Amino acid sequence: MDLIISNEPDTVDAVRNLGYFASSDHDILSFDINISVTESSARRRVLDYAKGDYISMRNELQTVDWNSILESLPVVECWKTFREIIDSVKTKYIPTKSVSGSKTKKPVWMTYKAPKSVKRKYRVYSKYNSRDHSACVAAAKKAKTDIKNAKRNFEYKLAQNIKKD
Repeated sequence: MDLIISNEPDTVDAVRNLGYFASSDHDILSFDINISVTESSARRRVLDYAKGDYISMRNELQTVDWNSILESLPVVECWKTFREIIDSVKTKYIPTKSVSGSKTKKPVWMTYKAPKSVKRKYRVYSKYNSRDHSACVAAAKKAKTDIKNAKRNFEYKLAQNIKKD
């Protein structure tokens, strides 16, 4: 008996049995999943510090009489006032830009080592232009190993933390 488990029975449609799976006693099941996906704007506004007008910002902050503003306030109020002044100057002199919501385009399982190995593989290939060259073979083997290890480690950590999550 092969199962399709779902917490919403209406999401699974058109279940088809495609026969046995190779030498296994399990069947291959094909089914349709009915879900609705809403596209959200993953873009957000952030400050573009590279294009900030720091000279004007510095000049404006030098004109502020900090002693008279912060002198009689308690520490918490001093911090709030200081922060408000800095934020208002920051908004005035640092423009914003629109960025996408995702910072990385790599899978969650991928470590820092795996994409470096893949990039190195491409660099070595572009240098020798031959898949048969020993350096290309070694770089491809290393990239494949690093990717496999990254997946295996991710799955292992996932299995270890299954009760905690």
